[in-house]
Amino acid sequence: MRNLYGFGEFFLDPNERVLCRAGFPVSLTPKAFDVLLFLAQNPNRLITRDELLQAVWGNTFVEEGNLTQYISHVRKALGDSRGNSRLIITIARKGYQFTPRVAARTVEIVRPAAHEGATRAISTTDTRLLEPARHGPTTESPRTNLRFEFTLYCKVIRD
Repeated sequence: MRNLYGFGEFFLDPNERVLCRAGFPVSLTPKAFDVLLFLAQNPNRLITRDELLQAVWGNTFVEEGNLTQYISHVRKALGDSRGNSRLIITIARKGYQFTPRVAARTVEIVRPAAHEGATRAISTTDTRLLEPARHGPTTESPRTNLRFEFTLYCKVIRD
């Protein structure tokens, strides 16, 4: 069992370290993946630059310009642009906010017989929205208000 994070037509699998869009893998560097994962795990709240640097790099010294570059890579992978940010908003001199609704799903990976080109079926067993309290309770089911399918197929390509 593992967690997937779904938002819009994307899902993140932290165990396989893969981002998929509409069932197809999207290329991200390891640190860009870590940045996106932390943002997805903390949606709809201000994440300060210091908090993000600590979460992804720990006690390693990293210049803020590097963080800005990784945020740019993540935006590009998501089809988001700084001029027309929909998913990652920059809050001047403070940090970032990841704006989409994020659903965390506990899943079981069903592995087919080992052969080249096989896909993995990902079946959902539990769903919860990662929502901050400021939005209040929602009466809609995550099944109807998120475009996140219950069964997803993704050919995982490893470098």
